[in-house]
Amino acid sequence: ATHVPAKITCIMGCVGRFQLMVVTVWFAAVITPSTPLTVEDAGLLSTCICPGRPRRSFQGTDASVIVVKAKVRPAFEGGLTAAMRVQQSFSGCLEKNDGITVTSVGRCGLNFESGKEYLMFLRPVDVAQSKYEVGGLNCVGNRLWSSLSESNIKYFKDNRRQCSDAALSTTKPPTTTSPGAGIKLGLRPQCGCHGAPKKTFASAFGQDVVVAKVLKRLFVEGRSNVVVQVKVVFSGCLVVRDIIEVTSVGDCGIDWQSGQRYLMFLRGNERTGFEVGSDICDGSRLWKRASIGLRAFLFASKRDCGQSQPATQSTRSAVQSTTASSPTLTARARTTTTTTTTTTTTTTTTTTT
Repeated sequence: ATHVPAKITCIMGCVGRFQLMVVTVWFAAVITPSTPLTVEDAGLLSTCICPGRPRRSFQGTDASVIVVKAKVRPAFEGGLTAAMRVQQSFSGCLEKNDGITVTSVGRCGLNFESGKEYLMFLRPVDVAQSKYEVGGLNCVGNRLWSSLSESNIKYFKDNRRQCSDAALSTTKPPTTTSPGAGIKLGLRPQCGCHGAPKKTFASAFGQDVVVAKVLKRLFVEGRSNVVVQVKVVFSGCLVVRDIIEVTSVGDCGIDWQSGQRYLMFLRGNERTGFEVGSDICDGSRLWKRASIGLRAFLFASKRDCGQSQPATQSTRSAVQSTTASSPTLTARARTTTTTTTTTTTTTTTTTTT
């Protein structure tokens, strides 16, 4: 330490004030204790030389930048490319449960581990295939989610940005390209099958199967939900003009478009909320993509509320006679009528005799 002033004096006399400032800054960096958060703590590659500042990085970006919390799928076996599931979205238009493939690049890329969750500032590589990259030569805030302080976590949650039209073009795949996936049916692009809606409907007793129109999109705790209005009911206890909130989940969830109508095989109820989609196609799709044969099948196979098996001809006739005499009954009221129709009809016949 005693030699440092001599070196500084020499440089001051030889090359001037500017060079002295540079040396002083270098000297301060050497003697200043390192940041408590290590590269390993942050889950970064060992070649990264700085921990980064996630909050400052986020403040310096706009809504078109993709910032998410995502979890590496358990099947990951190591490497620089991992399949991940979005847990929360803070900027951009990715949604909760979206499946993405992320490649780590540069010396400040992430050291992916199976089942771990990461905060990532993503760059699109191939949006149609849901491929992105993370990292670079300098730290920007990418790190293990578990390494974030409580104040940083609160900051990201409190400053979540809405999906914008500008961000949509760099985050979500176009709905008219990439044939062969689920896009033509209005499903998420990573969905690789078209489903078998007739077979699904045949086994979906007690499930709500409806055609509904998207009224508006919502952004709730990292998820993009929609409010829809029921237009046609093929199964279940919802009625026409009901307005419900629906969450799209899984690889084969619906890629919502405002104003469009969808055939949906719903799970849940009005109390717990409704979900549509999964990792396997179940037949949900854009209604305009439903074939004439499928539409004819669904209208011919309509089921009443609470029906757990195909209705017999006598039950159908009884329901029709009852509802004809009381045309103002709602679908939920008809549920009670259905269970008592046989007894009511028998009693009436006996009295007349």
